[in-house]
Amino acid sequence: MAANLLNEDGQNPFLNPLIVKNIFSFMPFDTADFANVRLVCKLWCEESLSIWRKNAVISVTDGNEKKRKVKAITNSNYLQLCDSENDEYQLNKYPFRNFAITNCVISLDKRDDPDFLKFWQEIGPTMTTLLIQDSGFYQVEAFRQIILRLTPNLVSLTLRNNSHRYGDDESIDDIFDPRIPEFPQKNLVYLEIEFDVDGETERWMPLRKSDVSKWWYCDVFQISWTELFCQFPMIQEIKLVSTPLFDELLPNILETIQDIREEVDDPQYLSCLKKLDIQDAVLCPEEFEFIPKYVTLFHKVKLPLTKFSFEIGSRTGIKTFKRLLEVHAGTLEELAVSRVYPRLPVRSFPFGVTFGALTKFEVVGNWLANLNFLSYMPNLKTVSLCSGRDEIFDPRKLRGERKLDYKSVLQIVGNTKLEELSNSGVVVPSLEKFINVEEVCDGSQIELLSKLMPNLKHFRAGLGTEGFRMVCKVWKKMEHLEIRPFQVDEMGLLGTGMVNGEKYYYHHPNLTDLTELKSFRIGYVDLRKANIKYNLTNASIMNGVLELNNLQNIDACLSKKITREVRAQLLDKFPQGDNKLFVI
Repeated sequence: MAANLLNEDGQNPFLNPLIVKNIFSFMPFDTADFANVRLVCKLWCEESLSIWRKNAVISVTDGNEKKRKVKAITNSNYLQLCDSENDEYQLNKYPFRNFAITNCVISLDKRDDPDFLKFWQEIGPTMTTLLIQDSGFYQVEAFRQIILRLTPNLVSLTLRNNSHRYGDDESIDDIFDPRIPEFPQKNLVYLEIEFDVDGETERWMPLRKSDVSKWWYCDVFQISWTELFCQFPMIQEIKLVSTPLFDELLPNILETIQDIREEVDDPQYLSCLKKLDIQDAVLCPEEFEFIPKYVTLFHKVKLPLTKFSFEIGSRTGIKTFKRLLEVHAGTLEELAVSRVYPRLPVRSFPFGVTFGALTKFEVVGNWLANLNFLSYMPNLKTVSLCSGRDEIFDPRKLRGERKLDYKSVLQIVGNTKLEELSNSGVVVPSLEKFINVEEVCDGSQIELLSKLMPNLKHFRAGLGTEGFRMVCKVWKKMEHLEIRPFQVDEMGLLGTGMVNGEKYYYHHPNLTDLTELKSFRIGYVDLRKANIKYNLTNASIMNGVLELNNLQNIDACLSKKITREVRAQLLDKFPQGDNKLFVI
């Protein structure tokens, strides 16, 4: 086999540096895949190094050895590798760009950690992505210097669960000349902050107030939003998570933007801010109300948002909801609306507001009553109802340990007058992905849905035999099919029919009709609800699943009666790890 790889000159082309470099240039970066291909040989390891260092994330912690379950290199050890003789590890030629600073006590005082200042001075300028989490700053000024001066090339900044530990700011006065101003960082486009603070927000950006039970309790760590927005004028996306006093913080942010625009006499300042995610910012959504004041501020600021994710709150009125949608209806491309504690299902959404540019619509919570919104979103590509993510076996967690209650999912398809909607001329040809958690659709509903969304390639819902057969009939270009709950037996899966008293496979529309299927996930969100009647059998595997040449992934429950030979063939094509196969 090795001889077949040799070219006319007797050389293996896969050992040619130019060819190998070209392979990596077209290969999508995936940490696991790259880690494997770098083990092929020394040449492959060296040629992939630049891409690896550019995309992989390296975790760094301090030198406290008592900690820590985190897998990370200490800042001192990383500096030693960088200072190795002849750049043995090529960290200067190909430096890491993405850093996660975790579980650290961060101080720029040489008396606390002589290497940390050096680390930030030498490594900070190479960083493009920075995550600081579960860490504490000994000086308020240390945070400001790291964020605003020592990391000038940041593109993405994430601050998660950090605190201010008591320290002496005067100890770093001799390091930085306060007369030298920080220059705006025009590269930073993404900012994510996870809050956990009880104090006043006003126009401050707190990180986290230290736990009073710890010896290092101190006041809230602060940096003004005005300073932040002035330093990052090209910011494009902001995400806020677990935000106390959100009802004060949100207007403060919007007012700050408006004040800066008036101060610099530029109504377009911060017009690059096009993505705002505050969906998980509200700590108590059951008590939250999106009051008219917030909407008025959004109207004044007029951010050209293309992506907007938010918790609308259980107490928000329809009129306010509509006004909020109207502000960004002309620019939005992605919209995610969460209402974890609804009062009554909203039947008139989106209240006559048309979203001509919208391509992705996501609903979290059971607040939406029907599919009538399709009339106002003609260019949708993705619709996700009641679930905020696609992981089947790991339902979206909301606000800590609280999960979306799948038992209370509304019958959105069932509540829609599908025939009336179709007869009115509604059709969304661009719609390729439709996610509808747990609702079981019958054959007639699937047939009418296919008229509304004829080019579907990714479908998720509950199906029985008739619904499944109709899916196989009307959406033959299907690439990803997820059926939860799965209520289709072997005869339904294989289209078995009776002719003259004899059973024939493929008599009705069946799984093998989906020739382009790449992913097939069937079963239950909760395996405790599984019914052995619908587990995969020897016949459904051999005459169904294994007949699909393009199928790459499968999640399913297997019958206990599966033979060893059939199970071996299944695992050979779909090894565990990428696929989830349960025997129940």
